[in-house]
This record gives sequence, C-alpha cells and structure tokens, in this order.
Amino acid sequence: MSDKDGTSRRIVLKSLGTATAFGVTLGPVAARQGVGNQGGPPGDPPGERTIEWDGKRGSEYAEWVCEPGEQACWHWVLTRGGPHQFEEVGELEVTFDDGYETSVGGWQAGNGAYHFDICRAPGGTIESAKVDVTGGGANALLTISEAECVPTEVEQIHWQLDFAEGDEPPIPPKYWPDDIMSALGDTVNGVEENPSHRRQQTDGQLNDVDILDKQFHFDDEDEPTQVTVYFSIDEDAPSRYLHLALFELPGPFDVDEIDEQEYVDHVYGEFTGGDEDSLTLDLTL
Repeated sequence: MSDKDGTSRRIVLKSLGTATAFGVTLGPVAARQGVGNQGGPPGDPPGERTIEWDGKRGSEYAEWVCEPGEQACWHWVLTRGGPHQFEEVGELEVTFDDGYETSVGGWQAGNGAYHFDICRAPGGTIESAKVDVTGGGANALLTISEAECVPTEVEQIHWQLDFAEGDEPPIPPKYWPDDIMSALGDTVNGVEENPSHRRQQTDGQLNDVDILDKQFHFDDEDEPTQVTVYFSIDEDAPSRYLHLALFELPGPFDVDEIDEQEYVDHVYGEFTGGDEDSLTLDLTL
C-alpha cells in the first residue's frame, strides 16, 4: 500500500521508530461533546466529536500475533465520510483485550483520509479504537486497513541468571555437579523461565539454603532491569560464599552452547548459619 506521492507503507512503518512501535500508555480520557460516527445535518460540517471503530471494518485483522523478534503493526484509515475536510484530528487510541492501551498520531494523504500505524510486540487482539476529530463528513469511518509482522526495534539478547556457591561463577558457566538455580529470558519477551533449573542437594552449597519461593524476583517480568534472590541459611549450616551471576547467550538456551555464553556481571557475599539475606543484580546487557 502507498500514499498519493508513492511512499511505501513499509518505509513509513520503518520510519516510525521505537516510540511509535510500542506506543504511549494512556491516562484517564476526558469526556467529549459527542461519541460515535454521526455528524450534524447534511451539508453542515460536524463539530468536535469522537469517531469509534465499529468492531467490524477490518475485523479480520484485529487479532494478529507475530513470531519472537517481530512486532504486529496495524494500519488504520480514517475517512472523511463527506465533502468537508477535517479541521483537527487527534491521536488514535487503541485498547487491546488484555487491557493494554496505546495511542499514536496520524498523517494525511493529500487532502484525503488520515492514516495511523499502531505496533506492538509480539501482537495481540484489538478490542476497541477511537479518535477525536473536529470537522469532516457526517459518515466518517475508522477502519483497520491491514496488519503485518515487522522486525522489532529492540535487539533480542538472550540471558541466563545463575545463583550458586562461590565468590565468583565458573566461566564458561559449567556448574555440574554443583548446586545451582538458574533463570532464562531475553530483551524482547522478558523473563521466560523462572527457574529454568534448580538443584539443591549438597550441604555447604544450596542444600541448606532456603530460597524464597524457590525462584528469582524481578522488578518487572516483561521488561526486567533488576533481579533479587532472597534466601536464608539453616541455623547449623557452615559459612560459605554465594553469588548471583549474569551471562549473555548466543541465542535461545542450548546445552551444547554453554561454552559460548559470555560473562556479563556478578555479585557475591559471605553468609553463615542463621543468616536471612539477599543478592541483587542489575540486568544490564
């Protein structure tokens, strides 16, 4: 699809950048003078109102989910629905069935329809959409014109977290047969497996360590920036060092690629029987 000057839709999408791709979370929306697709009397340009998507036009594109590393992008068209030009057109506000809300400004093709592109990784199901306008025709309509999958602007970096005995991790992170608790995730999907592996069978390592909830605790499961492991040591347990380490993977976890994991950072401390403590690490990749 292209606009009147022949500009490729794909180029327009690409030029939106990360901010457009992921949208802006909305706050409360003030009441409007009118809601719906109806305008004023024939020949009289309607005033300020809200045009709502009727849930039917382009509904075949409403549910669109892409592969990891891609985002779904929906192209919307707002037609005038009469001879009168739009005097003002606000941002398109879209709500998904999981409650996620986003908005984006549009662009006009000559003196014709307005176009909007909403993107979200990896996609979802659109529940409703609306845009505030002034002017335009009495039969203005909002339609999903098409949907497609495009690469995300965020580089997908896979990571692994390891909690184990010692003041520093082995590099590469080959822990077996020592005790360990691990987690996996990436910069697109966030936390994927928590834990991905847990072994607590050796005294002086993790057998006499009680890990809260038997997992890691993240500040945000979808876009984690920090991780903490909370634990307590049995009263009669000996002292030991414990560490929390971050590694970057060459791709999705593969046991045959452990040698290719790259050390990023770690924190450690010395703990003794009866201690209740934690280790916290920034997830900086």
